Amino acid sequence: MNLKLPAFLEAGEWKIYFKSSIGVDGFSQYGFRSIRFASNDVWNESLDANYLGYVEITESNAVGDNTFGEVGKDMQYAHLYSLGGKVVADGQISDGEWTEDDIIAENGQYKLYAKADEENLYIMADMPHNAKSPVFNFSAKKDGKSYWLYQQSNGFIYFNHDNEKGHSGMIMRYSDNLFEFKIPFYMLDIDSSLQFSEISVNVQDSGDGWKSTGNIKTTESYTVTADFTVFNSFEKLTVSKGGAYETELAADADIANVVWYVDGVEMQNGNSAYFKLENIENDCTVSAKIITVNGTVKEITVAEIKSL
Repeated sequence: MNLKLPAFLEAGEWKIYFKSSIGVDGFSQYGFRSIRFASNDVWNESLDANYLGYVEITESNAVGDNTFGEVGKDMQYAHLYSLGGKVVADGQISDGEWTEDDIIAENGQYKLYAKADEENLYIMADMPHNAKSPVFNFSAKKDGKSYWLYQQSNGFIYFNHDNEKGHSGMIMRYSDNLFEFKIPFYMLDIDSSLQFSEISVNVQDSGDGWKSTGNIKTTESYTVTADFTVFNSFEKLTVSKGGAYETELAADADIANVVWYVDGVEMQNGNSAYFKLENIENDCTVSAKIITVNGTVKEITVAEIKSL
């Protein structure tokens, strides 16, 4: 394939991945139904794509062609998207999935992370444990009530509220010292925002008398705050004077309303995730306030446009 890249890519090294999938996956299901190469150390779990190499992009201030596609075929106007920040409960850390801002407890080489979307709490622990047959425990306390669940390495799940709530939708995956939980809100009696007095994780070795081989817990309360991922990445691009810019928002939540702004001035208010700015004569910044069906609000900067 002979590919043309869009002109607005920032200078630096860009990794190249190849994804061949059965069916068409939206961003929320991007890591589905793909062919995995047999080669070692090329697979990206969050993309379900195979790493091929990288390309070096150099800086340019010229007005460029921002289309992307295969040379000799119809080109499409390009946009930047990212799956960074979206958690894939696979027991591995992908680029941008977990950051220092997500740490809720730290003790030496042990780290405990947490974040949420609109339906689930995600927990990740980096915990060297050396258990031969590990059992991964999660517990949380609020309002005098305790929630405890664990999953053994053979897949068996225990939840102390199983009879009243069940654990459908719960996922735990691990690799070496990393393990991740995806815990639906209903299991923890929460909806979009609620404070826990304590959250802890613990690893036991069921092959050695169920001894504890690692544990960490929060030292202060933690508030679960519903969030959602916007897949559009910030775009910094150049257009000719009188040119246009258009974009459409993609998120892992149902969008109810979008308020669009140019340099802080409201331009469009409605339920449309699509926005077009025409006759651009001056440098400007495009931003948006997104409101989901569940009422979660997020404000993002969409693009910085330079007019030449």
